[in-house]
Amino acid sequence: DMEQMNVFRPYIKDLCKQLEHLHKQNQSDTPLTVFRGHGNMRMDQFENIKENIGNLMSFNGFLSTTSDYNVALIFSGSESAEYESVIYEIRTKYNSNNVVFADITQLSDMEDEKEFLFSLCSIFRIDDIINDEENQLSKIIMSAVDDDA
Repeated sequence: DMEQMNVFRPYIKDLCKQLEHLHKQNQSDTPLTVFRGHGNMRMDQFENIKENIGNLMSFNGFLSTTSDYNVALIFSGSESAEYESVIYEIRTKYNSNNVVFADITQLSDMEDEKEFLFSLCSIFRIDDIINDEENQLSKIIMSAVDDDA
């Protein structure tokens, strides 16, 4: 709904600016791996991702992730055979040029979730899908797309 988009536009713009500011504060080339649990992925959506290993993928909004795999596990469970339980494993570096994200743990009411927030239009390459039998889920391995991609 475009009318609602216009209402929230100043807030979205401000959040993007704040994320960019936080992102610029940490420009080390330290590798970072974060996770996102998704418990109710439709099977057709999962099959589409499997068919596109090596290709690019983006999310339709801000992307909340965690540096704690166990937190992602909490959000990955599905009780239905109609859905696939997945964890996205996203690999990037703090000094990534094209992917804006920030550690917002200190700003969150739930600091134990160790949250990293990715800005709008973040693009990732689907590198692989691994079956995690122990946790009965699929792990979608992705890497942030940067200038050298």
